Amino acid sequence: SRVYREVSDGIAHGGIEYYLPLFFETTANLTDYLPENCVVLAPQGLESVLSGAWDEVERGEMTLDTFAEILSGFLARQGIQIDMERARNFMGNPADSIMMRLRPEIVEACLTVRRVMPTALLTNNIAEWREQWRTRLDIPALFNQVIDSSEVGLRKPEPGIYKLMEAALNMPGEDLLFIDDLGVNLKGARNLGWQTLKYDETAKVLEVLSTVTSAAQG
Repeated sequence: SRVYREVSDGIAHGGIEYYLPLFFETTANLTDYLPENCVVLAPQGLESVLSGAWDEVERGEMTLDTFAEILSGFLARQGIQIDMERARNFMGNPADSIMMRLRPEIVEACLTVRRVMPTALLTNNIAEWREQWRTRLDIPALFNQVIDSSEVGLRKPEPGIYKLMEAALNMPGEDLLFIDDLGVNLKGARNLGWQTLKYDETAKVLEVLSTVTSAAQG
């Protein structure tokens, strides 16, 4: 759809919650395989399958292959056939440098911030993607700390994962600025006193990071 394409290009629409990762320009998912002007009717129960099972994958409690079997099996019972590869890649694949291009301006901004203050990455991720995305970013240069949901068994917006980051940085929540593309994750951080910024426009995030950097430099 037009809205889906514009969201993929970073154009924000009021009232729409969507996935716009900080370091990657676009993501690919199952909707990319659908023809133009296709109307999608989601089978009853699909949301619970996706959210519940995917949460377990992000906590490291379920493998990606098991999730793909659950997803493809659920869709098969609705008369919808997808192969295992598409089921595994319904949220994209960070190894695909064409469909998931890095945002170089965000990477550079993060490097600049890191020169004047501690930086950290708090990511909902999966074990099967760990090697791919870590090899595409210079983690030691970008971050003092990285907390990956699939390594710690917690995921945003669960309070415990934010508290792990506070402990890792040895900083109270009110001293942290948290940038995320999902309102539910930001709410979890705000509940612990963190300062938050929703990533819905790259230019806005870059402006805030520039202001923060300048203030830190005095």
